[in-house]
Amino acid sequence: MFVKLFLAISLVFFGLGAAGADQVSQWRQAHEQQIMDQFAELHSIPNVASDKVNIRRNIDLISKMLAEVGMQVELLELEGSNPVVFAERSSPGATKAYGMRSKFMLPY
Repeated sequence: MFVKLFLAISLVFFGLGAAGADQVSQWRQAHEQQIMDQFAELHSIPNVASDKVNIRRNIDLISKMLAEVGMQVELLELEGSNPVVFAERSSPGATKAYGMRSKFMLPY
Protein backbone atom coordinates (compact mmCIF):
# COMPACT_ATOMS: atom_id res chain seq x y z
CA MET A 1 0.00 0.00 0.00
CA PHE A 2 1.02 3.56 -0.64
CA VAL A 3 0.58 4.38 3.03
CA LYS A 4 2.55 1.31 4.10
CA LEU A 5 5.37 2.30 1.76
CA PHE A 6 5.38 5.82 3.16
CA LEU A 7 5.53 4.49 6.72
CA ALA A 8 8.25 1.99 5.86
CA ILE A 9 10.41 4.63 4.17
CA SER A 10 9.92 6.90 7.17
CA LEU A 11 11.40 4.24 9.43
CA VAL A 12 14.68 4.46 7.54
CA PHE A 13 15.04 8.06 8.65
CA PHE A 14 14.50 7.04 12.27
CA GLY A 15 17.49 4.76 12.62
CA LEU A 16 17.09 1.54 10.66
CA GLY A 17 20.24 2.28 8.68
CA ALA A 18 21.42 0.43 5.57
CA ALA A 19 19.92 -2.94 6.56
CA GLY A 20 16.53 -1.30 7.06
CA ALA A 21 16.85 0.55 3.76
CA ASP A 22 17.47 -2.78 2.00
CA GLN A 23 14.36 -4.26 3.60
CA VAL A 24 12.28 -1.26 2.54
CA SER A 25 13.64 -1.50 -1.01
CA GLN A 26 12.82 -5.22 -1.22
CA TRP A 27 9.31 -4.64 0.14
CA ARG A 28 8.73 -1.82 -2.36
CA GLN A 29 9.87 -3.92 -5.29
CA ALA A 30 7.63 -6.82 -4.26
CA HIS A 31 4.59 -4.52 -3.93
CA GLU A 32 5.26 -2.03 -6.72
CA GLN A 33 2.04 -2.60 -8.71
CA GLN A 34 -0.13 -2.46 -5.59
CA ILE A 35 1.57 0.78 -4.53
CA MET A 36 1.01 2.39 -7.92
CA ASP A 37 -2.62 1.24 -8.08
CA GLN A 38 -3.40 2.73 -4.69
CA PHE A 39 -1.50 5.91 -5.49
CA ALA A 40 -3.53 6.30 -8.70
CA GLU A 41 -6.79 5.57 -6.83
CA LEU A 42 -6.05 8.21 -4.20
CA HIS A 43 -5.05 10.83 -6.75
CA SER A 44 -8.07 10.17 -8.96
CA ILE A 45 -10.32 11.81 -6.36
CA PRO A 46 -10.47 15.62 -6.56
CA ASN A 47 -9.07 17.27 -3.44
CA VAL A 48 -10.61 20.75 -3.41
CA ALA A 49 -11.70 22.07 -0.02
CA SER A 50 -15.09 23.34 -1.25
CA ASP A 51 -15.98 19.99 -2.89
CA LYS A 52 -17.54 18.32 0.16
CA VAL A 53 -18.56 15.10 -1.64
CA ASN A 54 -15.05 14.37 -2.91
CA ILE A 55 -13.41 15.49 0.32
CA ARG A 56 -15.53 12.83 2.06
CA ARG A 57 -14.40 10.26 -0.55
CA ASN A 58 -10.76 11.25 0.14
CA ILE A 59 -11.26 11.00 3.90
CA ASP A 60 -12.94 7.60 3.62
CA LEU A 61 -10.19 6.18 1.39
CA ILE A 62 -7.35 7.54 3.51
CA SER A 63 -9.03 6.20 6.66
CA LYS A 64 -9.43 2.77 5.05
CA MET A 65 -5.79 2.68 3.89
CA LEU A 66 -4.51 3.62 7.34
CA ALA A 67 -6.74 1.06 9.08
CA GLU A 68 -5.54 -1.67 6.70
CA VAL A 69 -1.96 -1.19 7.93
CA GLY A 70 -2.97 -1.43 11.58
CA MET A 71 -3.46 2.20 12.52
CA GLN A 72 -6.16 3.26 14.98
CA VAL A 73 -8.17 5.78 12.94
CA GLU A 74 -10.45 8.52 14.19
CA LEU A 75 -12.24 11.24 12.23
CA LEU A 76 -12.25 14.65 13.87
CA GLU A 77 -15.20 16.69 12.66
CA LEU A 78 -16.59 20.14 13.40
CA GLU A 79 -19.82 21.37 11.88
CA GLY A 80 -19.14 23.49 8.81
CA SER A 81 -15.53 22.28 8.41
CA ASN A 82 -13.89 19.48 6.50
CA PRO A 83 -13.03 16.45 8.63
CA VAL A 84 -9.51 15.58 9.70
CA VAL A 85 -8.13 12.04 9.90
CA PHE A 86 -6.21 11.26 13.07
CA ALA A 87 -4.38 7.94 13.11
CA GLU A 88 -1.90 6.37 15.47
CA ARG A 89 -0.26 3.07 16.22
CA SER A 90 1.08 2.51 19.69
CA SER A 91 4.40 0.70 19.92
CA PRO A 92 5.50 -0.39 23.39
CA GLY A 93 8.96 0.93 24.17
CA ALA A 94 8.98 3.41 21.28
CA THR A 95 11.14 6.44 21.96
CA LYS A 96 10.24 8.47 18.87
CA ALA A 97 7.04 9.60 17.23
CA TYR A 98 6.33 10.55 13.64
CA GLY A 99 3.74 13.03 12.45
CA MET A 100 2.33 13.69 9.00
CA ARG A 101 0.08 16.46 7.74
CA SER A 102 -1.75 17.05 4.50
CA LYS A 103 -4.12 19.76 3.40
CA PHE A 104 -6.92 20.27 0.92
CA MET A 105 -6.46 22.44 -2.14
CA LEU A 106 -8.27 25.77 -1.90
CA PRO A 107 -10.05 26.99 -5.02
CA TYR A 108 -8.91 30.30 -6.49
